[in-house]
Amino acid sequence: MSCHVKICGTVLQRLTYADKPCVGRIYGIYDNTNVTIIGLERKIATDKNLNIFASLPVPIESCGTFTVDNNDASNKFELGKFHVFCNFTTKEIVVESKLENKLNEPPYEIISDAEVFARYLMVQVKGAVPLRCEASKSSIQESFQKLKNQILSENVAFRISQLSIYVLHSKVICDAERENMTIKQLYESLNDNVHDEPNRKKKGKSVTPTILDADLLQKLSVGEADISLNHSPVCVLNKSNKKIINTYCKINSLAMIPFDAQLSDIFKILQIAILKYIVHYEEKFWPCFMENTSLEIDGYHFYPPESGHFLTLLYPAVKSDQDLVTERLSLHQLLMMNENFPMFRRANQFISNNIEVDGPLLNPHVGVRTVDNGGNQCLVRGNYKYYHYCQNGMDDSGWGCAYRSLQTLASWLKLQGYVDREVPTFHEIQKCLVDIKDKPSTFLGSRQWIGSTEVSFVLDTLLGITCKILYVSSGTEISQKGPELVDHFKNQGSPIMIGW
Repeated sequence: MSCHVKICGTVLQRLTYADKPCVGRIYGIYDNTNVTIIGLERKIATDKNLNIFASLPVPIESCGTFTVDNNDASNKFELGKFHVFCNFTTKEIVVESKLENKLNEPPYEIISDAEVFARYLMVQVKGAVPLRCEASKSSIQESFQKLKNQILSENVAFRISQLSIYVLHSKVICDAERENMTIKQLYESLNDNVHDEPNRKKKGKSVTPTILDADLLQKLSVGEADISLNHSPVCVLNKSNKKIINTYCKINSLAMIPFDAQLSDIFKILQIAILKYIVHYEEKFWPCFMENTSLEIDGYHFYPPESGHFLTLLYPAVKSDQDLVTERLSLHQLLMMNENFPMFRRANQFISNNIEVDGPLLNPHVGVRTVDNGGNQCLVRGNYKYYHYCQNGMDDSGWGCAYRSLQTLASWLKLQGYVDREVPTFHEIQKCLVDIKDKPSTFLGSRQWIGSTEVSFVLDTLLGITCKILYVSSGTEISQKGPELVDHFKNQGSPIMIGW
């Protein structure tokens, strides 16, 4: 039986951060005897209990091992029906596989992230299940087991509003004409953006995955099938003081559903995703319980461009990003990612496609068709919100350009996790310039425009960010600054402002 291996280009890109020989685990998606390698985890020495597998969306799983410039093949093949071993060197990639105890060197190909997400629909399941028990180890373990059993039962369902369907254990509730559709057919039938409209110009393909929201529903009524034989009630009076736990396990799981799947397949996939999330949640719960801190834990989805896949990380609400800095650094090292930029702060979480209607556009450059004019194209790294004239009902036409540019820059800094401060308002910008004596008091509340110098003052004062200003005497001289701008986008990645 033959097999075929696909390797995401982002995996190869991450391997460039290996400054010395290393070994580790690879993650991917099985499709019969084929496998798509999506992620990897380097083996390092760390005191942090980080479970990368638990952070990956269903159906990504461990599918093999890898080495980089390392001749140690002692862990080449592990137990499993299908295992892949990859040896990466500066000269070549050697892929071996073990299928039904037979070794071979299967063909492989390099694919893009867009090719992977073209086959799957991302679904985010949110909900809350109560966790109420005595504050003891045995009671907590029993309560988590009950949660898992509840999710595995027929007493849960899912509502995916954007697809106009309810997914139950035994059936899917939707319009009769759509019952036999695949996920892709249903998604395309309900989303005009997927179709090419005759009078609309085609845009370039965006590699940003689409996430749909699903609600976890729980059955509250009791049917005949739920009634079990109970013994006579027994009352035990215990007058000793007991601590109790009365909280909620907040579900925020992620699943990749194949576009060619039937609607009846959704329930099992989402069920497994939630079960995996609860297991991960329980791992994070115990340190909070032992430290006698807040038991509130929140899940965040991250999609660093360097990773090529999502990661769901659970952070205790009581811990700040600074408290988690060593854990986040270990994640960078495990996943072989650039350590010069924050990628797992709360502000770095993935922003879904569902943006507020009246709010600023998110990353408007994404999806714009590329024009080949012989130049060197450089893009902003990360997310930003595009602020422009007359947003939020404010008429700043003709004088608010630099204010809006400042807000765009500030949004990038916040969304990358560099600052916690909200994007400054016009009033806050003007007040800052008055406070530092750059402007007179009459400037506050005026319609007077500002320039790049004032923008740098405000970013430094309010956000603690130092700016570099390049001076040119005319627009024609901007082309001479090309090499500096290219270097900026490659090494810093923030938006830039061009103004007076």
